Amino acid sequence: MDIHIFFKKNHDEGGDFYYLGQASPDQHSIQQSLMKDKSHRDTPVVQMDMKLKNSVEQKLYRYLVESF
Repeated sequence: MDIHIFFKKNHDEGGDFYYLGQASPDQHSIQQSLMKDKSHRDTPVVQMDMKLKNSVEQKLYRYLVESF
């Protein structure tokens, strides 16, 4: 299965997303946990780190992380 990663910097910028490329899950980082939904009920979720197939261009990376 192909997985493509898109990034939205923040809600203030409108609906623009930035395409970062293809990625695959880091098998060692996969874990199941619980998150609260809008009704404050526990909902099972799966969390994982993703490994990009190619590096993000330095200029785009700096732009995306500058507000963090």
